[in-house]
Amino acid sequence: MSDENDYNDKLLKHVIYEIQRLYYIYSLKVKNIYINSDNPNDVKGISDAIYTSFLLHFRNLYYFFNDKERKEDIKISTFVTEKEEVLNYKFDFDIDHINKCLSHLTKGRLDYENSEEFNFNDMFLISINKCLQLFDYITTYNLTKYYMQEILDLKNEFTQMVNS
Repeated sequence: MSDENDYNDKLLKHVIYEIQRLYYIYSLKVKNIYINSDNPNDVKGISDAIYTSFLLHFRNLYYFFNDKERKEDIKISTFVTEKEEVLNYKFDFDIDHINKCLSHLTKGRLDYENSEEFNFNDMFLISINKCLQLFDYITTYNLTKYYMQEILDLKNEFTQMVNS
């Protein structure tokens, strides 16, 4: 592997982290794993933390797959070099909703006060389908020296989820 591939492998570690966190947080939400407490404020606090964490990792992956943001950001084009192929990873989502409600304390939050809650299931499915695409690309072109087993494990788990 070249120095560039080694560098990209180090970057891939952070992409895998985001994917794993999104999956883990989604699993907590789906399994309704919350703090065991008689205090409703504890339950609400943990629920909100899970919700916020999910949105944060979804947002990070959204920007990664949509190949946007600053030059120093890790994005899909770091790994997938064919321009037409990069376009296959883009997906539509009202990211402004997350940005207003999560990332910034703005007056724009008022625009979303009466909107529906985020649909975790849809958001997760969008994400894991794009992750599966990326995993296929990485494994096909053998683009990792250090993280192949983690990618194969996630690919297997995500494939089972999508097919069930």
